[in-house]
Amino acid sequence: MYVAVAVHGDRSVFAIAGRGLITPQFRWQELRRLGGFVTIRRPKASGLFFPETSGPIEDVYVVVTVDRDDLGRLDHLGVRDNAKGDDKIFNGADDDASGCVAVLELARVLANGKRPKRTIYFAFFGSEEAGGYGSKFFVNNLPFAKENIAANLQFEMLGRPDVKVGKDELWLTGYERSNLGAELAKQGAKLVKDPHPQENFFQRSDNYTLAKEGVVAHTVSSFGLHKDYHQASDEIETMDFEYMTNAVNSMVKPVQWLVNSNFKPTWYEGMRP
Repeated sequence: MYVAVAVHGDRSVFAIAGRGLITPQFRWQELRRLGGFVTIRRPKASGLFFPETSGPIEDVYVVVTVDRDDLGRLDHLGVRDNAKGDDKIFNGADDDASGCVAVLELARVLANGKRPKRTIYFAFFGSEEAGGYGSKFFVNNLPFAKENIAANLQFEMLGRPDVKVGKDELWLTGYERSNLGAELAKQGAKLVKDPHPQENFFQRSDNYTLAKEGVVAHTVSSFGLHKDYHQASDEIETMDFEYMTNAVNSMVKPVQWLVNSNFKPTWYEGMRP
């Protein structure tokens, strides 16, 4: 098994997993300790870490991604001195700490389970709101052919239920564009069509960067257009952890199926971006 975590940032890698190993909080110097298992190169322009294997790996990839909207100053948020009120810190509990937790949890489960048939990349993108620079760098500097990516699932804003869908349901942006959502639903994913088509969410996240390159790529979310979006009030107190736990857990088996199957999703006719 080879599972890697990449971030678009200039200081740290949140996690890296492989051969059943997962270790939170790697520093750059510590990455070298993996020696013969993996080597790391660090492009100066973006700080995106790309693992490169020292041996054969599977040639079909599943990319699981998230954006780091409000963490520090990686995007347009973080600390905003001109924000109204006394609270100037945009913690981004729902947007998108909840998505980061989902991806880290999927990495933990997959790293500690049976070796998957497909190679999995877990990527944490920065600069989504500033122009998608993290995901663009990723696509433009892949160490393998993008045609070998079976699918991309982005996770965003899973911390609260959306009243527009069922109590335990998540929605998938661009559900009607490909057969990925329907197939994941067959495997137990509680995924339904995005109930907010007027918001154009399919085009507003990092999945769209990959989709424009032909990769079947969608975002999993439960964002119900709450008033705390991109506000300092997006605090931990507003999170529904019982819902979030159930939501993340509901995606584990479907993702395990995806990374172990021969299924390669396709765009419906005329629906590729």
